[in-house]
Amino acid sequence: MNDLAVAGPIPRRALHLDAADRLRRAIVAGRLPPGERLKEMELCAEFGISRTPLREALRVLAAEGLVEIVPNRGATVVDLSGEAAEHAFQVIAALEAEAAALAADRATEAERTEIGRLTRALAAHRRAGDLDGYFHVNEAIHALVLAAARNPLLVDLHQRVNTRLRPARFQANLTPERWAAAEAEHTALADAILTRDPDRAAALARRHLDHRFYLARRS
Repeated sequence: MNDLAVAGPIPRRALHLDAADRLRRAIVAGRLPPGERLKEMELCAEFGISRTPLREALRVLAAEGLVEIVPNRGATVVDLSGEAAEHAFQVIAALEAEAAALAADRATEAERTEIGRLTRALAAHRRAGDLDGYFHVNEAIHALVLAAARNPLLVDLHQRVNTRLRPARFQANLTPERWAAAEAEHTALADAILTRDPDRAAALARRHLDHRFYLARRS
């Protein structure tokens, strides 16, 4: 487990949430790959915690769709592939397209300004080769677009589906070509929202979530 880059004991506060955060980051980044069995004894030693908070953490991740817990067999990282992954990407693309269209119509001037600022920050992170920083800003942009859509149900549905797709979305940008394309797509999407063009914003958001590309990266 040394390759998880999560060494060191976890503080007493909210042990299971801290453990869930560390495991989630490792899963999203691919350091814990699909199908990997999560060995409780090793993880307890790595985190400096007992089995109780670890199992609570695993239940949190299971509820998010990142981990599968099988009685008497333990927990494994979910392998979201094939038809299940295609269905998930179809849903998330539809949700993000609708969110982008609504944001283009409903976003405040302050929200448009912030979307523009964050989009420019993406370029700085890509130039620096900072994938973690890029992904953090990328998620902030998507969250802001969703908030600007002014549709709480859409936000809730998006969160449920997007959590299980985060590993694929993070790892898709590991090639320089795709990373550059993703940044260009975000720039175009921000422009559509800033210029109040709902149809263009929806089309760009849907293209950005082309499931065929993401599934090819996972195969």
